[in-house]
Amino acid sequence: MAMKLKMLSLISLLCLNIYWPQQGLASDRKFENVYPFPMKSFWDAMKFRFTRDPAKSPESRPVKGTPKVEQPVRGSQAAITWVGHSTFLIEFEGLRVLTDPVYSNWIGFNSLLSATRVTPPAISLEQTPKVDVILVSHDHFDHMDLPSLELFAKSDLREDVSVTFVPAQHWSMRVPFVRNVRLLGGFYLKVKDKTLYFVGDTGYHPKLFNEIRERLGPVDFSFIPIGAYAPRDFVRDQHIDPADAVKLHKDVQSRQSIGMHFGTFQLTDEDIDEPCRILNGSTAANKLRTNEFTCMDIGETRTIFSGELQAENDPSAKKLEK
Repeated sequence: MAMKLKMLSLISLLCLNIYWPQQGLASDRKFENVYPFPMKSFWDAMKFRFTRDPAKSPESRPVKGTPKVEQPVRGSQAAITWVGHSTFLIEFEGLRVLTDPVYSNWIGFNSLLSATRVTPPAISLEQTPKVDVILVSHDHFDHMDLPSLELFAKSDLREDVSVTFVPAQHWSMRVPFVRNVRLLGGFYLKVKDKTLYFVGDTGYHPKLFNEIRERLGPVDFSFIPIGAYAPRDFVRDQHIDPADAVKLHKDVQSRQSIGMHFGTFQLTDEDIDEPCRILNGSTAANKLRTNEFTCMDIGETRTIFSGELQAENDPSAKKLEK
């Protein structure tokens, strides 16, 4: 198992550029956010757990969309399939990318103490085609699922593909009381003249995402979390809500964005489908273009032509620090 995980690490880290040195270096064997925020204590977490009043969600429901994978995708097209939560299968320029693959029915140490899956994966592990790149944003159970990762083999990254690891405002923890010993963040993927930004989990900071755009330029397509935001006084620093997601979208000058991190697990107190409803109001209030920032159905495969994707990357963007 350890050998498999070491091999999997190469998938995400090969040709990887890490910038913002203060987030790439450990302090006392722990990583720090670029813009630190106060962490919630164990007692804060216990108070949240035992006093919360979550919206009622169904115990289970079927997948809405009909995924279309392993179909021919022309060089001028990109096909995006939402498997669920933060898991997307992205096919473009002859490349297959899988983000935060989580296929398990529950997330955590055991099924009794963990959030269980409301909506099943749109495609099973067995139906998932061979992928070229796996992006894992951080070590939380709803993003790094070891049983799922073990079934993927190592792939070699093409020379025309670059992956840049970028900061997020969040935290990592796999076991109680051991926090931020693993790096966390998002990924900026560039293939030929197309760019994708997988944000991962994050809170909002007015400087952070502008700095990412200044260093890397605008992005063609972004995957931005919009769920797990209630109550705001507890999760504001670590999870954006739909209004903050629109701010992030505008900060990085994303040509188009898709909302994620909702509709699969009941993690916090808002209704499981509320994030998408609120996002629609936020995009209208900010006068975004039609389809500029939308949601997908789990299981939906959306094909987008490169003419709709290609952003004019800022030629004045700063070069990455080595």
